[in-house]
Amino acid sequence: MHGEITKESARNMTLDEITYVHGGLFGSEGTWIHPERRIDTTELIVMKKGDAYLEEEGEPYPLRPGQYLFFEPDRLHRGARPSTEQVSFYWFHFKGTLPPGFAGKYGTLQERDRFDLLCRQLLHYANTPACPAAAADYALRLLLLELNLQERMMVGGSLRFSEICEWIRMNSEKPLTSVLVAEQFGYHEDYLARLFRRNLSCSMKQYIIKMRLAYLKTQLLSTELSLKEIAARAGFAEYKYFLKFFTIHEGMTPTAYRNLYFNIHENRH
Repeated sequence: MHGEITKESARNMTLDEITYVHGGLFGSEGTWIHPERRIDTTELIVMKKGDAYLEEEGEPYPLRPGQYLFFEPDRLHRGARPSTEQVSFYWFHFKGTLPPGFAGKYGTLQERDRFDLLCRQLLHYANTPACPAAAADYALRLLLLELNLQERMMVGGSLRFSEICEWIRMNSEKPLTSVLVAEQFGYHEDYLARLFRRNLSCSMKQYIIKMRLAYLKTQLLSTELSLKEIAARAGFAEYKYFLKFFTIHEGMTPTAYRNLYFNIHENRH
């Protein structure tokens, strides 16, 4: 699963042999520890909330929100110690071998909100009877490609640039501008513009919009707040500006978006 991630290997990467088995969104309601298991599929865990303490064949893997871990087939895995706080994570089992040069076994996602949407999309397709089985396979492959892309960006970009991207993501509920970000980090706006073009092939303004949309999407899909409450929480001066912003950039209204991907499997302990 480990290997050098180059632009050429990423471009030629294929996941055609990967097939989805099952998955869900797990949530604990008290003290919890992962049961001991040895299974014949690969399992991907993506942490949403709380900390989980896992191990595979005795190797520890503490997971925090925004981190992922692959449990490999036919290897013993279990919880290393209990989690006393509430935890929540996506889990996906699949068959097939990940190609050489794929993302590492264990890592941190750069754009968590975008990945969260892809997880929900996968679960929606998998749990909607009208969708063919192949839809879940394709959604899983897209999710894995996104994970690999985010890992490659983390490897290719500088630590300082990653900090800037993370700060934008963490403040995506605010009406940020390129000037405000440049002032926050003490750089000239033109210099940051070149960094974004070189590392992400987009402008800083486009990235800010992307993160702002990701925040709004998470609020729409993961909360029961009204549209007006979401608009106020995201710092829109007027509700109509929120509607216009979302519709222009997403191509649909917030209400239409909220009605997407509603079928997901949740399991609790």
